Amino acid sequence: MPWTRVAATGLAYLIASATAMALTRFEGGAAFLWVANAVLLASLMTVPCRHWSVLVAVCWLAGAAAAG
Repeated sequence: MPWTRVAATGLAYLIASATAMALTRFEGGAAFLWVANAVLLASLMTVPCRHWSVLVAVCWLAGAAAAG
């Protein structure tokens, strides 16, 4: 799998996560609208299963970075 795809998925997940947290989080609570999972799911559905761990790890790191 090309690293450009991994990087693009991670960046899109980071942007979606940060946007969801900025627009839907109330007083330290959880964001009630999480569009970032759609980015990950769309990417997972288009690659073989053997590449899933890389995408999940990159999106996990992107989500952690967005959370602060």
